[in-house]
Amino acid sequence: DAINVGLEVSPDVLVSDWRLKHVIDGIEVAKTLQKAMPKMKVILFSGSPSDELQTYAAGIELFAALEKPLGIDEVSSHIRRALGNPAGADAE
Repeated sequence: DAINVGLEVSPDVLVSDWRLKHVIDGIEVAKTLQKAMPKMKVILFSGSPSDELQTYAAGIELFAALEKPLGIDEVSSHIRRALGNPAGADAE
């Protein structure tokens, strides 16, 4: 369960699909985890247009809404920016 793992691990960044194949979706996971970890950044992706995702994601602090298909470089870039490391340089 994504929520239990997230509460146990306390991630700095959550990267999730908006529509999961379970009872809850990525937005619900993000809402629950952000209540416990308000500084956690959220990156959601979807096959739907990002403006539609942003509309449904009202109520969470969304760092980025990405549209599929995604490349690893694009995802990595957003994660680095969420962590405050835009150039990808190692933290000192």
